[in-house]
Amino acid sequence: AICARGASIDDLACAPADRRGEANLNVRGALVHVIGDMLCRDAALIAGLVILASDWMPIDALLSALVAFLMIRSGWGIARESAYILLEGAPEGLNSEQVEAALRAAVPQLEGIHHLHSWSLADEQCMVVLVHLRTTVCARPPKRLRALSSATGNGLK
Repeated sequence: AICARGASIDDLACAPADRRGEANLNVRGALVHVIGDMLCRDAALIAGLVILASDWMPIDALLSALVAFLMIRSGWGIARESAYILLEGAPEGLNSEQVEAALRAAVPQLEGIHHLHSWSLADEQCMVVLVHLRTTVCARPPKRLRALSSATGNGLK
């Protein structure tokens, strides 16, 4: 009875997370947590039935080790992706050559680009680009900044 109640609660918890997809790291983490709870519950239920039927005690330790391995494996991926975001790694799919070409097209007086650094603190938030630029002609900074801002915001993902 307690396992059935736990199963219905876990199923209710998985339903909204499953509909939102797996793009959001927080939703994936919550989903992995709930699935881990479900695996623990099912492993305890199966181990209890096997022990009642056959009196074979090692099944409990074996199923617990299997569930622990699965939880560590899924948690490792989420922890690795979280660390990558927190350490300000470049977003996946970013083409720095495309960013540089867009900047050069926006400001014809651009002589050099160095220290191009980009990061995003979440998948849903826009990417932040930090770049040092050198121009040949001293264009007015506000005009140049508007051109650069529109260049990096249009068509670059």
